[in-house]
Amino acid sequence: SGNGASATLENAARAGIAEATEVHSMSVTELTFPEASFDVMTINQCLSYLKEDPAQPLHRYWLRFLRPGGSLYVYDTVIALEWFLRGAGGPGAVEDLCIERYTLPFLFTFPTYHFVKIT
Repeated sequence: SGNGASATLENAARAGIAEATEVHSMSVTELTFPEASFDVMTINQCLSYLKEDPAQPLHRYWLRFLRPGGSLYVYDTVIALEWFLRGAGGPGAVEDLCIERYTLPFLFTFPTYHFVKIT
């Protein structure tokens, strides 16, 4: 599809940041990074594929990998993101943390995508 690890590394080289770029592929439910590793994390179009119980507090798990003051961005279809916002950690748990929410309609695609920022 042109958006894999090699394409990312090629883009980093063109931008002059190859030395500072790492690409890792792993399950979003089994991260192998030390806690408090990142200022920013993105979870991109994977919620639809998760087999975990929707009540599992995934946002709490992901937030452990952020440094103090860091931000988590979750991007997915409306249906998957609504499932995540309602189910992860109980009613309102994620929505209380969600400080920005965007709707990104794309031409010729269905459904619309949502993007949320959680801190």
